[in-house]
Order: sequence, then C-alpha cells, then structure tokens
Amino acid sequence: MKLTRKQLALPAAVLCALGLVASGCSSTRSYTTHSASQPGASLAEVGKTIPNPGTTGTADEPTSSAAEPTSEKATTTADSKADAAFPVTVTSCDKELTFDKAPENVVILGVSGAAAMKELGVLDRVKYRTGDIRTGAFDAATQAQLEAIPTIAADKLDTGGSKVSTEALLAVNPDLVVGYETGADMDALDKAGVAFYSPNAFCPTTSTGKASFDLVGRELDTFGKIFGLSDKAADTDGVLKGEVATLVPQGDGLKAAALYITPGSTTFYTYGNSSMVQPILEVNDLNNVYADNSKRVFDASMESLLAENPDWIVLLSDEGTDKETMDTFLGFPGAEDLKAVAQKRVVVLPFALTDPPSPLSVKGAVELNKAMIRSVQ
Repeated sequence: MKLTRKQLALPAAVLCALGLVASGCSSTRSYTTHSASQPGASLAEVGKTIPNPGTTGTADEPTSSAAEPTSEKATTTADSKADAAFPVTVTSCDKELTFDKAPENVVILGVSGAAAMKELGVLDRVKYRTGDIRTGAFDAATQAQLEAIPTIAADKLDTGGSKVSTEALLAVNPDLVVGYETGADMDALDKAGVAFYSPNAFCPTTSTGKASFDLVGRELDTFGKIFGLSDKAADTDGVLKGEVATLVPQGDGLKAAALYITPGSTTFYTYGNSSMVQPILEVNDLNNVYADNSKRVFDASMESLLAENPDWIVLLSDEGTDKETMDTFLGFPGAEDLKAVAQKRVVVLPFALTDPPSPLSVKGAVELNKAMIRSVQ
C-alpha cells in the first residue's frame, strides 16, 4: 500500500493501530513501560488541552470511574521498595496484560483508577487525562492535583464519560491507559503495544456477580500488582474495610433507589445488584428496590419508580452541580408524587463515589451515611 504524505507523518504506532503498515507491528500483550520524555508528543503545559484528531462514539450506559483514598497523606512517588516482582500479569476484561516494570506515563479516562493510584502514592505517574472532574468526590488537594494534569481532547458520550481517539492517545506515548471500554478502542491500542486496563465493572463480557466491598480490595490488588505495591494495596484495603465496619446504619430497612441523572436530560438510569450501589445501600441498611436485577446499570422509568415508591432516592451524576442534578430530577413528570420527595429524602452524590469498585466506593457509603443523618436532624 502506498502511503500518503499525511499518513507518513503519523507516528509508527498509529500506523500499526490503523492497519496501514504491517512491518514492525506487534500483537503481543507484554507491555514495556517508558518515560514520558521518550519520542512522541512532548508533555503539554499544565492545564493545556491536547487536540483530538477525531473519533466519536456513543455508549449505552453511564461511564466514569474513579477511586479515592481515605488517608490524607500527600501523594508522592511510589515507595522505592516495590514489593512485587516484574514481570507481572493482570487481567483486564478478557485480556491478560503483562508489565515488565511499573508504568510511568499513564493516561486516565475521566478519573478512572485515580483514587487507587492516589492511595498507593503513584498519582504522579498520571501524565494526561480526559474529561471534566466533578467536585465532591476527592479531597481538595487531590482535586487540585487532578485538575493540574494536562487533558487530551475527547468527545463527550451521551450518558457520561468521554471517548478519545486512538491517534490522540498514541500521540502522547502512554505505557498504560486506564478507563472503560466505551472510552477508547482497546483493540487498536493493544495492536499498538499500549496496555489498556478497564475495571471489571466496566467490562461488557465480565460478570462480577452481586457486588460487595470485596471488589474494592480486588481492584486495589490489581493496581498494587501493576505498580509493584501489593503489600501497600493490602494494607489500604484493611483500612477501608475498617471504615465500612464502623458505619452506624441509618436506613432502618427502608426501600431505596439510586438514579443516574444528567443535568438537563429527560431520561435516567438505575442500578442492579452488580453495581457498587448495592453494598453502599446495604451497609446503610437500605434495600435496593432493583436488587433483583443482575445488571449493573439499565434504563429506568418514572412509572417503575412510582410503582416501587422508595423511601430514599440517591441521585448520581458526573456533570453539573448538585442543584442542577436535583432540579432535573424534580422536573421529571411524576417526581413530586414520590414518597422520598415528599419526605425530603433525596440525596445527591458524585457518580464516582459508586462505580467502579474503588476506595471512592467506601467514601460513597460514608457520605450517604452522613447525608442520611443530616436529613433526619
């Protein structure tokens, strides 16, 4: 195939991923990490957006992810005493990823994996991100650190999250991309030799069964292996489990539902028993009215919500303010007839405090607990 002048200007990895050349392209899933200073696009100035050459997409369910630490320790470079030997292999959806060393030039979609990496002290390895960061999920210091990371231009998905092109990702020469399967072309990245890790909660072919806080430990364990910090991951999991154990439930066994709301939208989603919404409600002694559905997230209607008529409603959103989220929900026809609305038992939380399983999921349980206490005072 004769390549055009424009195609020849593309990085070799991009040509491989797009199938324009065959020589030198590898399909191996063993990934060698490298520093951000190697050939490829140079690091952008803090806060600068790197243009996206293009790629649009849609999704059929809300995406976003995140994870947030419970300690207030400042994020620094990971311990020099990494306790995991390399190479190390982890599973992402239905693929095995093998790392020769800990990644140093990481891209995250939204805040995917941010909390786990912050908890392990390796958030400084994240050199680029996509999308906006909703306030409220992270402490002020971590929020500021995330906002200072240069962004790669991406298209917004209709139901939350962002979609970034393969060219835009390869241009910044990452050794690891952390995100969700609707946010990037995982196969194209794999062909280009770039590891893409997606939490199991976002894998279309992977079922975690009924969700529990044990899933938080599994995700921490995976990130611990990737960065050679398995012992630290285990210690962190122990601390988080202690936080869950000390919660004093406020739900009295009442019915509840969690809804994903996009400010200004006319539709919403709800969550079944494979979402972290399930254990978050359970630990607060609330019964998920959609717990008999094994799907993580699915379309909901006001008709079904009125039929269930939960005592508590948790509104989740990736965008806008709490007020915008609440106003959108209250604007749905029939919302005023709900018991939870009449009794002022509607709580707004950042979606990142639920899925995928992460330290933020524990924070979500704690924040819901606090909101319930405030509402009855």
